[in-house]
Amino acid sequence: MKLASLVPVAPLTDEVFSFNSKHILEIREYQDKDLGFLTLPPVRALVDVTGIAGDTATGITRGVGGLARGTVGAIGQTVRSTHLFGHGLLGAAANLVEQTTTGAIDLTQHTAERLVDPSRVVRTHIKYSNNIHDHLPEAMKAVDANIRLFSEDMGNKSQDLYDHTATKGVQIIVGLESRLEAVLSSLAQMNLILTQDNVQEELKIGMDKYRGIIGTILHGVESHFLKELAERLPLVIKTVADVKAAFETIGANLRLAKESIHHGHTNPNHIFAEDVGKVQDAWRGYEARRHTLTYKI
Repeated sequence: MKLASLVPVAPLTDEVFSFNSKHILEIREYQDKDLGFLTLPPVRALVDVTGIAGDTATGITRGVGGLARGTVGAIGQTVRSTHLFGHGLLGAAANLVEQTTTGAIDLTQHTAERLVDPSRVVRTHIKYSNNIHDHLPEAMKAVDANIRLFSEDMGNKSQDLYDHTATKGVQIIVGLESRLEAVLSSLAQMNLILTQDNVQEELKIGMDKYRGIIGTILHGVESHFLKELAERLPLVIKTVADVKAAFETIGANLRLAKESIHHGHTNPNHIFAEDVGKVQDAWRGYEARRHTLTYKI
């Protein structure tokens, strides 16, 4: 008969806890830089002027700060202060400001298309950055809290589980499964934040589109950091998936132990693969090593 293992499995057994890995710390650093890029005057001008043209651009800029749309005159001054007046689409944006102040706005399809396309690239970028900025920290806190509760329960309740398998075994396992379900749910939510709206593909597309935008409209500004984010995001998503798979393996073993008890097995040696001391040491050691998540934006 197969025995149920209740100790952590890879990657939970790594010396460095998965969510403290280098690529997760680096993606935090690059998003900080990315948010700084999105506050640059040329980026603000491009998004804000397009908003005047009728393509709303300001409702999704809360996370980067300082991107709220100003007055027409202020935007016109911002456009001029970038020294990019007359450069491609930003020049067209500045001309739109001129038309706005005189009440003669040309909203032909041709003009709208010229203005909307680059700003849509920027707004997609802003949407991604804001979504991560606004939602991932809370998701990480939930993951942190749920993993801590589960690992502490595994370490603290295993003695009771082994000592009273026949009378309380199923009840204890059901409680552990409930804790585990919260872990899996919080990991799934974290994954959703990192993958919704096809973020990986949008980052790749954004890199290509930004080449033209930076070369003509935003000439001379610093990197947008999409390349760095695009390189690390798949690693972060894989880390979440690997951690979730590890906890799912533990869940399968809990179900196996519960089924064994239902079939009348009450001797822990006939149910569990490890003795209780090894289970306690494994989870207490895991929790001490994990300690807390450090990826916060």
